[in-house]
Amino acid sequence: MKKPKKEVPAVTEVTVADGVVNPSNPKIPNQGILVMTNEDLDFYRVQLCVPSDKDHPPMYGVLPPLGALVLMAGPEPGDQDTHCKFEIFVTDMLNPKKRKRGAAAGSGGGHTIKIGS
Repeated sequence: MKKPKKEVPAVTEVTVADGVVNPSNPKIPNQGILVMTNEDLDFYRVQLCVPSDKDHPPMYGVLPPLGALVLMAGPEPGDQDTHCKFEIFVTDMLNPKKRKRGAAAGSGGGHTIKIGS
């Protein structure tokens, strides 16, 4: 009897260099993986927004210097063929509420992860 083939989720890569997200509006398949890689020496706070585009969860992702943050599109039916807006901000990890003095805000908002078709 032949074992069913397991599919590995598709991976989409996004880079942050000099505070700029590239590609700015990535597209991932339903249940896909997004890997955000930081080429800078700053920490970035990654704020994800709920579909209303006005609210955001009380948790943030942290993109460490020269590191990566991995996100996965949800498996629930309501998570398919939708989008998730996000913003990035340079962050002082010793005092996250206060912005680093003289630091750029990163590329801020206006980014959208398109999920599915």
